Amino acid sequence: MLMLLVDREQAWEALRPIYVHLPLGGTFVFDLFWPFEVGQTLSDKPRGGLSS
Repeated sequence: MLMLLVDREQAWEALRPIYVHLPLGGTFVFDLFWPFEVGQTLSDKPRGGLSS
């Protein structure tokens, strides 16, 4: 499953069930893959702007 959550509160709520099921002192480990270069936008119209 892939989810993109940009709202901090939504992200916390999405991760809460995983946290609840961890054993005491357990750690949740995951990888964040970002296939873009630093400063590269995800869209040719970032923030809904017009492309040049």
